[in-house]
Amino acid sequence: MQQVHANRELAELMTAQAVVHLRSSRAVADVYPVGAFQLAHAAPRTAWAAIPLHPGFVPSGGGGAQAEVLTPAQTVDNIRAG
Repeated sequence: MQQVHANRELAELMTAQAVVHLRSSRAVADVYPVGAFQLAHAAPRTAWAAIPLHPGFVPSGGGGAQAEVLTPAQTVDNIRAG
C-alpha cells in the first residue's frame, strides 16, 4: 500500500457507484444476464477499492495478485507435473 492524501469524497463516490452497479444489475438481469453479471462483479471491486482511499492509501501496484489463463491441456500438464 502507498500512502496518499485521504480522499473521502472519492471514496464516497466509489461506494455510491458500487450501489448503482448492484441496482442496475438487478434491473437488467432478466433481459441482459451477461451485463448483469458484469455489473454485479464490478460492484464489490469498486467498493473494496474505495475502502483504503478514505484514510489515504492506494494499492502500490507492485507484486499484487496475478492470474494466469491456462488452456485445458496446460492445466492437465501442471497437475501431472505436481
